[in-house]
Amino acid sequence: MDLIYLLLLGPVLFVVVSWILGLITPDYDWKNDYISELALGKYGWIQKLNFWVCGISVGWICILLAGKSPIPSVRLGWYIGSVMGIMVVLAGVWDTHVKRPIKTLAGKLHDYTYHIGILGTGAAYILVGWGYRDIPIIWMFSWAVAAFDLIWWNFSGKLGIKQGIGQRMIIYSSLIWVGVMAIWTMWR
Repeated sequence: MDLIYLLLLGPVLFVVVSWILGLITPDYDWKNDYISELALGKYGWIQKLNFWVCGISVGWICILLAGKSPIPSVRLGWYIGSVMGIMVVLAGVWDTHVKRPIKTLAGKLHDYTYHIGILGTGAAYILVGWGYRDIPIIWMFSWAVAAFDLIWWNFSGKLGIKQGIGQRMIIYSSLIWVGVMAIWTMWR
């Protein structure tokens, strides 16, 4: 299972590369702009590669953890969680159409991948947490992240939180959850 530890570098690199690109990409404002918009700029190919590396890493982590679990709901949760990885890869295939005067098919597909990925991730939080209901810290952690993401997704804009910050909180919380759960599973 050392492979899981190696794969955990994917989400870490995603965060680091996104931040660096956010600092060096002209006219990019991390507070207002989505992470996906980094794929449109001068260094867009790096962000696309970043999506692919992170997505493949997260997908494989979830599949490996599903194979390791004897608990049916946890296994199902991890398999559904692998959808998040697939959707992140697809986000690197289809460019967003944010800030473009015309909505594109690729942009619409990009938006759908984000929403499907978030819903799949929420299902994974709930199922994995339910499977570990006999370990209070684990189910509370999973369900707390699920509640946070749901509330944040629905209300951050209404609370005046800039869209770039709002999106990052959801993406980072899901990557942290995968990392924490993977490490916890490996240490058990």
